[in-house]
Amino acid sequence: MDSRLSIVWVFAAFLSVNLCAASWPEEARRAIQQQFNQQQAQSLIKAPFANAATLQGALKREWKSLWIPDQGKVLLESPEFETGALEVRFVSPLSLRAEQKMEWVVVLPGLFGEIDDPIALTLVDRLVRKGYTVLAISNSWSPHYRQARPLHVPGFLEFEARTVLGFIREAKQKLQRGPVSAIHLLGVSYGGMLATVATALDQASDAPLLSGATLAFSPPLDLLDSMEQMDRGLQSIQEKSECSWIEIAQLSVALFFNSPGWSRTGLQGCADRIIYWDFMGKLGFMVGSMREVNQKAPVQISPTFRGYIRRIPSEMSPFQLPRDGARLEFWWNQMSDRSALRIYLTQDDFIYSRSDRNFGLFRSLERQQQVLISPVGGHFGYSEEPFFSQLLDWGLQ
Repeated sequence: MDSRLSIVWVFAAFLSVNLCAASWPEEARRAIQQQFNQQQAQSLIKAPFANAATLQGALKREWKSLWIPDQGKVLLESPEFETGALEVRFVSPLSLRAEQKMEWVVVLPGLFGEIDDPIALTLVDRLVRKGYTVLAISNSWSPHYRQARPLHVPGFLEFEARTVLGFIREAKQKLQRGPVSAIHLLGVSYGGMLATVATALDQASDAPLLSGATLAFSPPLDLLDSMEQMDRGLQSIQEKSECSWIEIAQLSVALFFNSPGWSRTGLQGCADRIIYWDFMGKLGFMVGSMREVNQKAPVQISPTFRGYIRRIPSEMSPFQLPRDGARLEFWWNQMSDRSALRIYLTQDDFIYSRSDRNFGLFRSLERQQQVLISPVGGHFGYSEEPFFSQLLDWGLQ
């Protein structure tokens, strides 16, 4: 994020994260629904200022991740990289002296997410404390992943999913200690889409690896639609005025203390700018590091996803493939056993267009308790809310 965000960490000390637990999925579901009702009555993130929820969750994760030890990094070999390997994070409950399950969870962060980022660190920490052994793999769009020189440009979902399955297979051969009764996938945003694709491909294989649940948090319903939505958001903030240090400080205080007067501060545009600065700054860095893309044209000053797609030589571009492969529903339909998939969506997520928020097929799945749809929470902004621990129980049991 922009360097001016450094001031917000001063206020993070006032945050506390209350974790809850539930023993059964249905109990967790009822507790989560009760929390939704409380949010609608009194929480900051219930408001139409959707990006406040996204930013609030990010700030809480950032603060919490400062106290999580850096451990469990190992190299896993893969023929899909010029370097022959990628560094991943593999942590067992024994490192925290926690009670150990015979189950693994593979964590796939969202766009540009790395194993050292707050999302991956906090998820690994939570899951290990619940007794899971956790394997975290950086996102294919991240600098960490690109530095290993993969043999593909970002966006080939099917190729990336097969690479994830290859890493799981390699981890079982190299790192497994004792029996493993289940391997779950947990993905956030782009990682949630990737987890769904990997599950569909694994079910179609002759030797499936995954025997547990697949949990997707805030996945795009259509990857290309979400990219276009991000570009529209970037265009909208370019038409607004810059944020001052004072405005960032005011926004931080309002977020941290759930101030009832936040909506009257006129800071929505400031939160929007912070979020889009982060995404587009990372996109610019990634594009700038890609030799195959930069052979075509110099790096744009203000990159967009549309600009990135246009810069990839057509013979290399995943976006020349049939559009269906970019849709979550397509991969849902490819599954032979759909009972393992759990999806959590929020209606105020900025990656969804207005038409996306109808959620189509996923509304019917909500009645079957495979999908939870909340009116609030932003883009994974709910991850540090008290009910999130129960949400993990719902998805992985």
